[in-house]
Amino acid sequence: MKGYIQGQKINGELQLDDVEGKQGISFPDTSSGDSSLFTNLLGSKIEGVVNQLNNGVQDARNNIGQFGNDLQTTKSSLIAIGESIYLTYFIALNGIGFGLLAIIIAVFSLSRRLPCRGILTTTVSFQIS
Repeated sequence: MKGYIQGQKINGELQLDDVEGKQGISFPDTSSGDSSLFTNLLGSKIEGVVNQLNNGVQDARNNIGQFGNDLQTTKSSLIAIGESIYLTYFIALNGIGFGLLAIIIAVFSLSRRLPCRGILTTTVSFQIS
């Protein structure tokens, strides 16, 4: 190379690297006839593995989707059970309250009808012979 670059004088030689053919870097070597058979067999096996992997991923997606649906159903069921428990608790407390109220009313009603002195002053006589 001889000349000027941006005001500087250049005078020298550049050594270029030897360039090899593509056979040195390609695998398998595509220049021979039996390598195409090897490539076809390898390609079909890789394609089978990729398809199998794709099917596995699709099955996993479907399973995850089904799991999400099942989880949502379970959540709804638990909410319904909680509401039922709350309603049962409310009914039970009302029953207990009404039962206590009935007992109180009965005691009050019986205490108003029967005079206390009549119950307490009843005498019992025994004869011993």
